[in-house]
Amino acid sequence: MNSRVANALIVRTVGGSSSLVGSDIQLPEPKSNHAIIRVIYVAQNYTNVRSFHSDVLEDERVLGCDFLGEVEAIGSDVSRIGRGDVISGVACGGDIMGVGGYGQYTLADERLCFKIPPCVPYGDATVPFAACTAYLGLFSKTRLSIDQKRGPDNSVLIWGGSSCVGRFAIQIAAVYKFRILTTCGSRSFDLVKSLGANHVLDHYDGDVIERIRNLELTLEYVFDTVGSPSGKGNLCTISPEKDTSDIAPSTNVTNASVWRAFLQSHWFNGVFFAPSVNEHEIAARFFDDLPKWLQDGIIKPNNLRVLKGGLGGVGNGFELDQHGSPIGYKVAYEIEKLDTKCGLDLLHVMGMRKQILSAITVQEKMIPFTEELKSSASPEAVLKKTLNS
Repeated sequence: MNSRVANALIVRTVGGSSSLVGSDIQLPEPKSNHAIIRVIYVAQNYTNVRSFHSDVLEDERVLGCDFLGEVEAIGSDVSRIGRGDVISGVACGGDIMGVGGYGQYTLADERLCFKIPPCVPYGDATVPFAACTAYLGLFSKTRLSIDQKRGPDNSVLIWGGSSCVGRFAIQIAAVYKFRILTTCGSRSFDLVKSLGANHVLDHYDGDVIERIRNLELTLEYVFDTVGSPSGKGNLCTISPEKDTSDIAPSTNVTNASVWRAFLQSHWFNGVFFAPSVNEHEIAARFFDDLPKWLQDGIIKPNNLRVLKGGLGGVGNGFELDQHGSPIGYKVAYEIEKLDTKCGLDLLHVMGMRKQILSAITVQEKMIPFTEELKSSASPEAVLKKTLNS
């Protein structure tokens, strides 16, 4: 299986400031379990914006973790997908030289992707990164490790249920009939209930902690940033660098991500993720189930907005996070070949990165609505008050 030369957006540092520039790159030599994918759609994830803003990426790296495309070639050990299949998957964008969704071609691990069911629109299938993060957070042995077979005997509290990961966490927990308590702003109540939440509380409410206690649920599992009212349990957060020093010692604190599922070491914003065979296997099981869930409407994708201009529209996508409009939908790009002018335009736009990325704190918590940041009971406050009570 021969590699490819692809046009892509690469990270380039000029004068100590990172920019994105259109350039031809060489894909790395595919492994026997890899497929070469011609990218059709790529989605914008918090990790794309945040990694770029962190100034820790090496030159020539390609961002982009959620992709959808057509299989052009497969390795000798690939059996689950074939040439001509349209698949969606996750890439370790920004980590391996030449691998990422923001380009014409990328590489896919056959176990970390799925074939698109006929009735699912292409754009709606760019869901794996956030959905897999939620799945691993709930079920990995080194995360919450919830027993799927216990069904309604499991109660899970999800802070920020209307966030990107939160919506998928609710839907996945509902698949296994867990009892689900979530918090969000009142305008999102109907949304999270429609996704499967049994109890919804307004985290604008200054009494939200007391209201959690009054529900008298045995909350052994907490996903994201709210802990158990009993002070004992398991907390899984998507912010690995979050300060949890004030959390009760009896609480087992872990973080959720997909990085360990790639079976290779990964650094993200100064945090090291060692590869995990267990998480790779759990993620592979998720990708086995996901196409049917999407086809049957059991898992509903987030609202999608496809921006014009292909990769040339990435600057506009980042700007959407600037002007106090943390987005209530998912941004995706339909890939088009870049030309030199496009690259220069992007260099100009991304050179203003400090202004463009001023809303990075929104993305740090995977919270797409402004309301989620204005809660009178912040996640940190709830952690301290409930886990230490």
